Amino acid sequence: MKKTIAFLFVVIILFIIMFAANTSASQQIFLVFGDSIAAGLQGTNNNSSLSYAGIVSKNFNFKLINTAMDGTTSDGLLNFIKSDAVKADIKKADVINISIGGNDFLKLLQQFSSQFQQSAPQPGEIDISAIQKAADKVIDDLKINFLSIIREIKNINIKAVIYCQNIYLPDIDTDNVDTTQYSAMINDFFTRLNAVFSDYLKANPNAYVLLDLKTAFNGNSDYISSDMIHPSLKGHEKIAQMITDSLYSKGFKPFSDNTQATLKTTSTHNNMNTSTIITTTTETINTEAKITTGTTTAIEIQKGDLNRDGKIDYEDLFILRNHLLSNPFIEDPRILILCDINNDEIINGLDYLLLKMIINGMEDDFFGN
Repeated sequence: MKKTIAFLFVVIILFIIMFAANTSASQQIFLVFGDSIAAGLQGTNNNSSLSYAGIVSKNFNFKLINTAMDGTTSDGLLNFIKSDAVKADIKKADVINISIGGNDFLKLLQQFSSQFQQSAPQPGEIDISAIQKAADKVIDDLKINFLSIIREIKNINIKAVIYCQNIYLPDIDTDNVDTTQYSAMINDFFTRLNAVFSDYLKANPNAYVLLDLKTAFNGNSDYISSDMIHPSLKGHEKIAQMITDSLYSKGFKPFSDNTQATLKTTSTHNNMNTSTIITTTTETINTEAKITTGTTTAIEIQKGDLNRDGKIDYEDLFILRNHLLSNPFIEDPRILILCDINNDEIINGLDYLLLKMIINGMEDDFFGN
């Protein structure tokens, strides 16, 4: 008898170790490159969990690697991705996002800021030809850098889904500028700047998915934060939704929406040895995989969280115990899925034992995605 128990214990431990290793390896990676928008800046705030990258990662349970930094330009990003450590991240990424080009424009603006800051500058006081010449160089440099960035990433990882976003026009303070004289020039520059992203995609179909932030943000002032440059929380939610919708269309599944619907079959439930057999049907059930928006917090549900309160404790063990004793018997198929700790489609004393081990800290990393 002792040998049988010892053997069973060894089998359980081996299964736990193997399961934990497999689920860890299966977690998909979301790699983010670029500027302060990608870094998650929301005006004066910087809550990474509420950034578009944080929201998307939570929606799909991605492992997020966010390398974006405030002030990054296209030439800075090109140099950054050439390091061995970053190349290693690119190689293992499943989804990649690039936000670049905005700081290239800001460099141009800073170059001529002294002219624009004059009090009501008159025609001729601002060197239009010099600005246009500098703008041409910014766009030419962006073309070269962006092409090199995409090629570098593709050479390392051809399978990753890449998202690039164009640039929305920030609310520039033009109180002291004759906007009728200069707005056309600024709009033309942004059109040419965004053409870098769209033209490359026309020449290289399927190279990446282009997120049209220029159109999405146009006329939506609530998408822009109080600093008039970065997305607001709603802006980040919008970008997250654009990426989420695209990932859906490409077959990525939301967090926990990877389990089939189940129906109960059983006879009497009058002792802890009773089993509930879970049979699979064709109907898909979402075990609390709500897509978060950033302002609403959705609890992430995992195996063992039977009361769906976001934590696994003795209350959940008590629910499972009562189920095995039919006091009461659980009929909700979503909860039945959460009861099946070892994913063998049978709920029995072994699931109870494993759940108790989790709660007691004997195997903290048992649960998968």
